[in-house]
Amino acid sequence: MNKLITICALVCLYGCKSTTIDTDSFNMPESYYKEFYSRLSTDAYDFKVANMDDAMIYYRVKRDGIAYVAASVDKRNQYKGTVRIPAEVTYQGKTYKVEGLVSSGDIFPDNGSAINSLSPFTACQELEEVILPASIDSIGSYSFFLCSNIKTIRLPSTIKLIGECSFSYCKSLIYLCINCEEPPKIHDRSFENFNPNQCTLYVPKGCKPRYQQAEGWKDFRKIVEQ
Repeated sequence: MNKLITICALVCLYGCKSTTIDTDSFNMPESYYKEFYSRLSTDAYDFKVANMDDAMIYYRVKRDGIAYVAASVDKRNQYKGTVRIPAEVTYQGKTYKVEGLVSSGDIFPDNGSAINSLSPFTACQELEEVILPASIDSIGSYSFFLCSNIKTIRLPSTIKLIGECSFSYCKSLIYLCINCEEPPKIHDRSFENFNPNQCTLYVPKGCKPRYQQAEGWKDFRKIVEQ
């Protein structure tokens, strides 16, 4: 009963406008996180446009001409399969540079949505691969949180920072490809509840020694130059 009350309290809080929740503070196991996110059904985006594969991508406008990839937490519209994020997107005749992924710490203009800070790929159970463009320089907190079936993530050479719990519970991740010559800075919890031994880390040619010495990245036993 206490567990059900906790989940209901989370849902009520998330129903409040502009509420940000640090789910780790509740110290709940993975199954309760999944139940919580499965109850969310409010869209938190400004517009949506299909990408080159005809997959629908959702966006929040950060500022004039700049958009971030956002979430659609309606289970019918969640990201699935392989998702390629474009460097630019055009909507109603206006072109936006895609500069990041929405995270809980971001501030966006109010669009009247009940939820405006949910990370884009959180709890997308059918997501298998994500390819990010060089227009993005950071991975926000909880970006791939609970993506338990994702197998491949490809990050561009521009990534400089990876946030808290970005890859938590990514149990099926076996290919993490990073084109950065310098290892991106990571939060000490970026890979929480994730076993780096399950995954092969692909890095640029000649850069393996840097990753073997960098905090967080040195935990990967399988580092392959590409």
